[in-house]
Amino acid sequence: MSSINKELRTIFIHVPKVAGGSLSNFDWNRGNGHKTFTDFEAELGNLEIEKYFVWAFVRNPWDRIVSAYEDCPEIFPHAPSFESFIKQIYYNRHELNGIRSLRFSSLPRFGFPFGRMHFQPMSLLLSDKFGTIRADWVGKYETLNGDFERLQLKLGVKPEILPHHNQRKKKKDRRTSFYIDLYTQELSEMVGEIYAKDIQAFCYEPPRLN
Repeated sequence: MSSINKELRTIFIHVPKVAGGSLSNFDWNRGNGHKTFTDFEAELGNLEIEKYFVWAFVRNPWDRIVSAYEDCPEIFPHAPSFESFIKQIYYNRHELNGIRSLRFSSLPRFGFPFGRMHFQPMSLLLSDKFGTIRADWVGKYETLNGDFERLQLKLGVKPEILPHHNQRKKKKDRRTSFYIDLYTQELSEMVGEIYAKDIQAFCYEPPRLN
């Protein structure tokens, strides 16, 4: 789903659980996989990547991590509840210490038997090897359609309506909770600490809990 368009000189960094299937549904933006900025940096080189317009969409971290958990049924045997999942990441958050950026081939596992791009901080996916976020333009999942319309105008491509793909309710073994329902104050604070850089970089605030 991450993609490069050498004619337009654009690079799309697909942040998992942020409408990647829909955003990759256009002739000018077709891709696959989850390449990060550092992956493209290694592929193109430091000088060549400077010639590209890098864009991405991000999502409220509290909402995104619920979607990531519920869309990965392979994690359920190791974390049968969302609470156990978050606490596992939280107690292993030291694995993020000193990491400036991420490659798809090397991901923190947070104590699980496998790593998943879906559980990683968004800021690390968009950062270069020095830890600087290198996206030239960032839209938000919460204002997806309007932001995508503005992006198309900026890139000078034919404006098209964003389709909706990858609905969890149609997938086997996926869960479909309303994300706020899964939070206690303790879990909300843990997520806030794990994804503190995302929250600051992309201007998100904790959910209001009942």
